[in-house]
Amino acid sequence: FLNVTVPPNASADIYLPTASATQATESGVSVSRAQGISGVRTLSDSILVQVGSGEYHFRAPMSQQ
Repeated sequence: FLNVTVPPNASADIYLPTASATQATESGVSVSRAQGISGVRTLSDSILVQVGSGEYHFRAPMSQQ
């Protein structure tokens, strides 16, 4: 679990340590469809989620290394 608050008029890059963007969710919705998320990129051992201001509640399975 990861809870994040981004202040008004700000944005943030959030790195989630998971290999699967399809299994990552924000408030129970896939990160690719969740409100407030402007981008998702898969990296070698994590995903990068770009968000605007607001409160976010992420869940994602941990990467196995």
